[in-house]
Amino acid sequence: YRYWISFIEDASRFKAILFLRKNSEAFGAFRTFKAHAENALGVKIKMLRDDKGGEYIGKEFDGYCAAEGILRQHTEPNEPHQNGVAEKANQDIALGVTAILVEAKLPPSFWDLAVSAYIHVSNRTPTSALNGAIPYTLWKKKRPDVSYFRVFGSLAYVLVRKEKRKAFESHTRKCIFVGYGDGVKVWVFWDPTRCNLSPALMQCLMSAAFLVTLLSLLIF
Repeated sequence: YRYWISFIEDASRFKAILFLRKNSEAFGAFRTFKAHAENALGVKIKMLRDDKGGEYIGKEFDGYCAAEGILRQHTEPNEPHQNGVAEKANQDIALGVTAILVEAKLPPSFWDLAVSAYIHVSNRTPTSALNGAIPYTLWKKKRPDVSYFRVFGSLAYVLVRKEKRKAFESHTRKCIFVGYGDGVKVWVFWDPTRCNLSPALMQCLMSAAFLVTLLSLLIF
């Protein structure tokens, strides 16, 4: 991926992130978010505000919103305060992800995993914008479980299931924690020896410390 696009529900400040390979995918991303949001909340989107970027402008996008009864609001050029909630959120995401990767000693190529992890945690923590309320609680109507939160970049020993190992082979693989599963209760790990992502049930031994050095086998 090359970009992320963020959608923020104004009342709850719940954030959704989708990743794009090119700007022209923004319309499809909005349709995906719309379907998810309306199904989750049981209400229709009434208004969409954007910064009038080229990815949001077009007959197909405009026609779709008109057919769905969605009011469009575009901010004026060089007036980011008119869309302050989204602008501040994107700034916070960029700063947060930079801090996460620097602390974890991981390269920029892990940016999308860091963004996903940042959003997952941010939605489940109190925000001063809502006087300490939690976006997830307002969106889901229940308090989030945060007991499974772990430090991005932590060293972890992931269980290798019996059917996937041979006799006398190690029962664990040394991996790096890089986030949370989407829609399933798993942690996601990077396996440096195999250079791939490995989802695993929340049953592994994980260090609270950051990985000090990235293994030389990591390719990016």
